[in-house]
Amino acid sequence: MVTPKYKLRVDWDGSSGFNQTGAELSSRLLALECWHGRDFASNLVGKGVAGGLVATLNNNSGDYSSFNTGSPLTGNVKPDKEIRLTVHGRAAQFTIANSEYFTGGDVLDVTTGDFSLFGWLYIDSLATVQGIVNKRDRASATNLGYAVELQTDGTLDFLISDGTSVTTISSTTVFSTGTWYFWVLTADRDGNAQFYINAGAAEGAASIVSQNGTLANAIAFTVGAGNSSGVDRFFGGRMVSVGHTGKLLSSTERTFLYRDTDGVRYRDIGLTGDGSALKTSLNAWYDLQEASGNRADSENSNTLTDTNTVTDAEGIANYSLWRGFIQELEPIPSISGLNTARLVGVGPLGQVNLNKLRLAMATSELTGTAVGRVLTESGWSTNQRTIDAGKTTLARFWLENEIRTLSALRRLERTETGYIGESKDGRIVFEDRRHRQLAPYNTSQASFSDASAAALAYSEIRQLDSRQQLFHIFTLPVHTFTVGALATLWTLNSSGASSPSIPAGETRIFWAEYPVPDSANQDIGVDAWTTLVENTDYEANSKADGTGDDHSGDLTVTLTKFGNAMKISIANGAAVDVFITLLQARGTPLTRDDPARVTVETAATHPRTFPDPPEYVPNIAEAFDWANWHNAVFAQVQPLEEIRFLANRTTGMLAEALDLTISDRITLVANNDTGLGINRDMYIESERHIMDAKLGTMWTTWQLSDAESQDAWTLGTSKLGTETRLAYT
Repeated sequence: MVTPKYKLRVDWDGSSGFNQTGAELSSRLLALECWHGRDFASNLVGKGVAGGLVATLNNNSGDYSSFNTGSPLTGNVKPDKEIRLTVHGRAAQFTIANSEYFTGGDVLDVTTGDFSLFGWLYIDSLATVQGIVNKRDRASATNLGYAVELQTDGTLDFLISDGTSVTTISSTTVFSTGTWYFWVLTADRDGNAQFYINAGAAEGAASIVSQNGTLANAIAFTVGAGNSSGVDRFFGGRMVSVGHTGKLLSSTERTFLYRDTDGVRYRDIGLTGDGSALKTSLNAWYDLQEASGNRADSENSNTLTDTNTVTDAEGIANYSLWRGFIQELEPIPSISGLNTARLVGVGPLGQVNLNKLRLAMATSELTGTAVGRVLTESGWSTNQRTIDAGKTTLARFWLENEIRTLSALRRLERTETGYIGESKDGRIVFEDRRHRQLAPYNTSQASFSDASAAALAYSEIRQLDSRQQLFHIFTLPVHTFTVGALATLWTLNSSGASSPSIPAGETRIFWAEYPVPDSANQDIGVDAWTTLVENTDYEANSKADGTGDDHSGDLTVTLTKFGNAMKISIANGAAVDVFITLLQARGTPLTRDDPARVTVETAATHPRTFPDPPEYVPNIAEAFDWANWHNAVFAQVQPLEEIRFLANRTTGMLAEALDLTISDRITLVANNDTGLGINRDMYIESERHIMDAKLGTMWTTWQLSDAESQDAWTLGTSKLGTETRLAYT
């Protein structure tokens, strides 16, 4: 058994981040449960839903009683306060006395151009000079190469040599023992190299002009040891997330990697936002999460070979498990016992769903682009989303009236046959229908078994009701449209004595909407609204009946256009009150053509019709592709399973529970003790974690869908007709 170490924090004031006083709740944590993913294991009928978190906190201090005037939370418990839950992973543990280190062969030469080195350090002792990373000759201090070393005064040195002279750059931060530090070294080859410690300011800038040439040598890349003039310098302590990249890390990238002292793993980088460009020049990344043996390079094949048995120890909190927003904080007092508080959080999809929105009409738009527009309209940051491009091109997409954000996203999810969900680090994700056929999702990441001696074993398994995704009739509509001629589509119905006034210096908002009651029945919206023209579409006068002075030129008109409405904001710049004596909106009406419906069906004694078809499939051909694909898969029963396991039974099981997430592929073996006759690959569709701080346990539950039903034939890797089927692409 291993005991997970959690880090639960709240950004109480919404501005100081997760390092503010009082943000850390881990010492008060009594119990915790969090979840996210689909509402059912089926990738067909299951929908992405908002995740949630419920934490029970020790509240004997009264700190989590928001109406207690002595509480620091008074006035700060609002729906926009973020919650972050991370878990400590493992780290490589080096022991100086055992001369432990890793080598990666003759790799990671710095031949030309800029480069950066980085990693996390936890120091056991400062008694000797210690090698952190090394690519310099053991025989001579002046031989070609580079190295990072820890000095006995607690500072870091960067040494780089062109074979003639050595340049040394020193950090100014003094490292202490027993503390984690994140270090970055950048060298631009145009004259400067510097350290950045814990995403802080540059330290120790110095000229390295003499090293502008090649730095290639035959020395093995080493982690945890170095050598100068034949003297070995071994490291004593822990390391995590060591990397090498052929570019200068920017300030935002260094901040992203530091992540408020949590750090990140390889899986977190390359995402939309601050980490989006980190893989562009990445040469190697070592998570160093393995319990023993060689350590893998997650980016390339520069495996680190273990020398003298480097072990493992507790690492940094770089496993994201859940991130969302406060929904409720309820004190639960006890007259004679323990006062507690119940913290309830909602995931990102729940947060954006607080908003209702309209969306302007777009034509020939990929589903991923449409998802991005919905999220932007809802106010969700581009840095907190990961969006696939999508495979379906929507003929037209807009949002009429005002609908909830999640409803809008689900329309696109159904049309794409994809997935809208949340990542463990709080991003909103959109996966298109080919997402799971691409690496790494197309191969199993772990095997969970009911065998008694299995390394990854589950405690419970439940076969879910697969009939919920058994259907024989797939019918969907196909809509096409015709654009009409330019016309006046809406007119303000207040005129004469009823003409609305706008006081001097103030603004009034009007909404033009179409269709109107006397529109043709087939008219459903507006292809394009025309920008309002002064004295043609609007007029303002000093008198309500249209006489007096013309103040139309004093108006500032701002328009926001949607598919069936236009927001008209009119600001009066005149020194007097004015009356709006004319206001109209012109545009090209959109007519829905005669409807078409496509059906594909399979004979059955008791046929079932698929209940929720997509709305925006653009043409008949693609409609048949959609229906044929789904009918071929879901006209027969596919297994749906749920497994539950004690995640902290072993280090390996905990790592899988923390690392694997929605859409990851595992192998499920259930043909031993359980007798279910299952040995096949499955995809994770939902996950739930329940932690008990008193017992020190973490139970994980995954709902799983069959991978074979989602697989598609891939040129060069699959056998058509024996492994998978042709895909709906």
